[in-house]
Order: sequence, then structure tokens, then C-alpha cells
Amino acid sequence: MSNCDQIPDSTPANVSDLLGVALAYAQSGLPVFPLHTPRPDGTCSCGQGTGCKSIGKHPRTRNGLKDATTDEAQVRAWWTTWPDANIGIACGSRSGIVVLDIDGPQGEESLRHMTDAHGALPATRTIKTGKGRQMYFQHPGGRVKSRAPISADYPGLDSRGDGGYVVAPPSLHANGNRYAGIYVESHGAINATSLQTNGNQTLGTGFTNNGALTPQTVSVTKSEFLGNSGNGLEILSVGKATLNNIRSNNNTSNGFYINTTGDLAVLSTLGENFFNFNGYAGFNVFNAENINMSKVTINDNGDEGIYVNSAATLSISSGSIFRNDEQGIDATLTGDAVLRNLMVVNNGIPGSNYDGIRLTTAPASIVSILGCSITGHVGSGIDLTGASDLILDGSFYYGNDTNNDGQSNVDWP
Repeated sequence: MSNCDQIPDSTPANVSDLLGVALAYAQSGLPVFPLHTPRPDGTCSCGQGTGCKSIGKHPRTRNGLKDATTDEAQVRAWWTTWPDANIGIACGSRSGIVVLDIDGPQGEESLRHMTDAHGALPATRTIKTGKGRQMYFQHPGGRVKSRAPISADYPGLDSRGDGGYVVAPPSLHANGNRYAGIYVESHGAINATSLQTNGNQTLGTGFTNNGALTPQTVSVTKSEFLGNSGNGLEILSVGKATLNNIRSNNNTSNGFYINTTGDLAVLSTLGENFFNFNGYAGFNVFNAENINMSKVTINDNGDEGIYVNSAATLSISSGSIFRNDEQGIDATLTGDAVLRNLMVVNNGIPGSNYDGIRLTTAPASIVSILGCSITGHVGSGIDLTGASDLILDGSFYYGNDTNNDGQSNVDWP
């Protein structure tokens, strides 16, 4: 089977707009129909109480799956009658999709056994469910039966093909989680553009190719990740990652999180990049080689503006890093750092000792801070450990140590 891009990228920030999502599916050619809904008390809207064996997953209409349609008027009528109805999508030849449903840890273990025996699956659109995930593939033609499980050898792996359906995002699971987000796993390069994953109760979008045997790239352009309950955008990679014109704001965890063995580039040729008002760091790099960033706005995040756990070099050119609760920039490097034309202002919550810029580098490294304004921080403006040389050219660093406990504008032993 081949990958499937038929599932719309756009999810309304208000997940209560199930009508809007159902219409988006129908307009993309996916027949939909309304399903019952889990109630806050753990029962189903069908009225069977605790006797329902398929809470929030069975049809509301008389003919169920046979009623699935792409007709806009009918879709509007259903979700006007039942505005909280979960969304069912018909699988098989009529929609052009086949879905592999991976049910929790048991399903993941079976998937590993299956791919070890038969080879890796192609990269495709993957949706987080209440307990696991669903992988969407193009229908290969002919008849593909729905099976649960697909084989006795692979418990927890179900297929949804002809005669089957899936519960689609942002439907509500009986455990209170929503079917949500986009997660793509590949053993090759990943290229994504014009994504909108907003308002999910889990991760917004995740890309991983860290199972690849050779370095593979990840590129994400012209996309937004807003108001998700995990990281806005997450990348796990064994190759270079490139972002260009990204907006990742108001997420509960990090605006952006990456762990890669390759380089990281944040470009601005398609537009500026924004990582604001996230619950944790705006921009979190667990591991990378050389980091190059341009035209970034990273403001009002709950932890650091930019956090780099481990990298070789860091270069940031043009941007603003304001009012983050901890350091504006906090990076641990094995090589040089170049910061150019940055406004780093008012970072650190009152009562803390967080600095504007905190860099820990190897002893022979050179740190260049050029044309920057660094002011109004609770701790030091610049706190530097390890570098053999510090170049300050055309930069202003004043008015730091706002809690007046003796921190320096520049702290470099």
C-alpha cells in the first residue's frame, strides 16, 4: 500500500466545531456519517447506559455505514441535529482509503513484529486515537477486507477496508481523549507544507524518521501549530531538519521540540517564524549538530525562549526574544556561537535569577554577540561559561539584575 494524503491538514482551533471538520472531510472526498458520543459520566449518548459496548463509536443513523455521504446538505443536517456527534469515515474503495488501527502497546508490539518480518510500512498520515494511532493508506484497488485483528499473529492490529469505518479526529474517545493531531513515521525523507494542526488535546504534529539506516531530511514550511495540548511541532530525526515560515503558539508544552543527529536550519525565505505563549520553551532542542536560525520571534513562553540541551554550534540572526519566564537563550555547545541583531529583553520571572543569555561552551570556543540589545533581565544580561573569547561588537547590555542581588550585565569568568 502507498501513503495517503487525503485526510485534511486543517483542524479548527475550536474542537466543538465538528460540523466544520465533517464538511472538510466530505469536501475532500471522504464519505462521513454521525456516530454516538461519550458522555461525561462515562456512558454513551445511545441511552444504553453502562450496557453499551461501543461507547462513542457506533452509528446514530438507521443504516449506519451505508448512510455515509459527501453531500454537504446531508452532512449539515446531521450535525445540526447532533452537533456533538463523533465523526465516522467510510473506508474502502468508496473513499479510497485503508486504515491500520494500532491499539495501544499490544498493537505497537505487533506492528514491530510485522515490520520485522515483512519490511517497513511507507510513511503516511497517522492520527492519534484515544489509546493508540491510525495509519491511513491509499486503497490499492480490488477488495480489501476489514479484519480485527488482521491476523492471530498480530493482536492489537486491526484493518479497516471495504465494509469498515474509522472514528475520525477530533472525535471524543470514551477515556476523554480526542482523536487528534498528525503523526508521520518514515524511513525516508519527510516534506510537509501548509499544515494547520490546531486545538488538539495531544501533540499537534510529529514527524519521525529516526529509524532510518542513513541520514534522512525533514522539511516543514508555511505551517501553523496553535493551541495544542502537547508540543506544537515535534521532530525526531537522523538527518537535517529545516523549518521555514512556522507559527507555533499557545501550545501546552513546547512550541517546537527536536532531537536530531543532524543540522537544524530555521529559514525565513518564505516568511518569519513565531514560537510564542507556549507552556514550556518556545524552541527546545534536545540534540542537534549545527543550528542556524533567522528572523525568529520567541516571546512570553513558560520556560526558556530558546533551550539547547546539546549542539555543536549556534547561529541566530535577527529576532526578538522577550518576556520568557526563564532564560531568553539557554544553550550548551561544543563549538562557537554567533548571535547577531537580536533584541533580548525582560526575560526571567520576578524573584528568579534567570539571565537574558546563558551559554555554556567548550574551552576553546568563541562567542560573538553582534548588534544585539540585551536589557531588563532579572539575572545577568549575559552569563558565559567556558569560552576562550567573547566578542561584543555594536551590542548594548545594560539595566539587567532587576532584582538587585549583584548579578552583572556580563558574567564571564
